[in-house]
Amino acid sequence: MINYLQYSSSGVSGLGFIGSVLSVYVVGKISEKGGRQNWFQYTLNKSRLDRYYWVLAALSSVNLLVFILIACIYKYKDPESVLEQGDENGPLNGQQEGPEPELEPEQGESGQPEDEDGAQ
Repeated sequence: MINYLQYSSSGVSGLGFIGSVLSVYVVGKISEKGGRQNWFQYTLNKSRLDRYYWVLAALSSVNLLVFILIACIYKYKDPESVLEQGDENGPLNGQQEGPEPELEPEQGESGQPEDEDGAQ
């Protein structure tokens, strides 16, 4: 299990690094269209990183608005109705379908069913 967690965290970190490199590349290509200067230069004095961070702030705002929209539209399911209905793949939580199975009477050491008071 520990190996799985290590591999998955490395994979998620790798996807994050790839995403950040792609965002810098795409914003750089879009910013230099029309003969304008690229926002990412070799020196910080010539770069326009403030504009890049405004782009990131705008993307985060859009993400927040989408989250709020989906959260407002989402309808919660009633837990009791879900347990009663079950699933189309079968019953939930180990529930058995159909009538309850009949229990066999308890047997003593001799194999004979015991009475209510424990006598055979």
